[in-house]
Amino acid sequence: MTRLDAIVRRFPLIPRPRPRCGPIEERIAVARKLADDATMSAPHEGLASAAQAQNLCALIASDCGLPDLARALCRQHHNAYLDARPLTARQARLALEPLVNLARIHIRAGDGLAAHALLTDLWRALNDFAPLTIDATTLSLSGLTANSADLNDVRTWLWTVLIADGPRALINAGQWQQAREHVERHRGIGHTLLDGRQIAVVAALLTHGPAAALPLIDQTQPAHSWEKAVHACLTVLCHSVASGDTTAHAATMRRRYLHLPVEPGTQLFHARLGLTVIDLLGGPQEERAIPVLTHLLEEIRHAADGYAAKEVLTGFGSDVLPSHTRQELTRIVHSSGLHQAGVPSHLKAELLHAANTGEQALRRILKLTPGGRAG
Repeated sequence: MTRLDAIVRRFPLIPRPRPRCGPIEERIAVARKLADDATMSAPHEGLASAAQAQNLCALIASDCGLPDLARALCRQHHNAYLDARPLTARQARLALEPLVNLARIHIRAGDGLAAHALLTDLWRALNDFAPLTIDATTLSLSGLTANSADLNDVRTWLWTVLIADGPRALINAGQWQQAREHVERHRGIGHTLLDGRQIAVVAALLTHGPAAALPLIDQTQPAHSWEKAVHACLTVLCHSVASGDTTAHAATMRRRYLHLPVEPGTQLFHARLGLTVIDLLGGPQEERAIPVLTHLLEEIRHAADGYAAKEVLTGFGSDVLPSHTRQELTRIVHSSGLHQAGVPSHLKAELLHAANTGEQALRRILKLTPGGRAG
């Protein structure tokens, strides 16, 4: 992998909140509490808790190297909604989330093309009611909602998923130009630095060079501090490819990263952004990159987030970080379960209990709200 490949694989950089990847025992306890809350809550609140519990259980299974279990939990979760159709827009969105998660499991396994095909088929199934085949099982989304207004709400939500996860699947397969064509086809390139414009910039850089990418950056209208930080990274990236001289922009890039607040749930975004800044400054051994590395490591220690710690360990060679720092990050990763190919039997039993409790609560709630009247 070239230096350029290592940098662009982190794009698009978007601070979408995600649950903290703490110790696996804590994560399973959270899933169990969500499932238990769902059994005791009113339907409106219980619906969200039941869905969150099952999604979290599938995510934990995937994190711990159990993709088959993760997929089974996703299918179990989705199936719970099938007999309750027609659904409200909210219920229908929750029903499709496990299918989107199946695509994300493909991405984690390095099969971006399978993920993209699943997302595309899901979009077609929702819009044209075409049959949807997943793991040799054929599904139909016909009659998913009671009325066209709810269906349009679900389509709007799935469009945002398609704009974010569809290109990410193609990028996973190394197909940047196809990723750009995907966002163009779905009208996903705006003036701010969301997925579409970042993908357009990187695709232009890789395909046609900096002269094609820089105008796309200059035409961007970054609205938030994180966008300005990413904007600076893309600017330095293009100039480094064009001439290698990034002096005029590197200081701005570093300052914007160091002053960027870490919002809850965005630790992985900050880790990837920090690694990108360090790479664009010449690597962690460069004097001007040391404050960035120090800041990055402090944030990871404070958050103790397994995803972020693993990203840094993967991003640097074994000889870059001091041994005590590498050991500390490794401990965070190990405690979260990310290093495992499975989980201890007692934890797996707790995980399955949480998933099954969430499913039972979900089915009960859906029976209390037949025909999509509530929730």
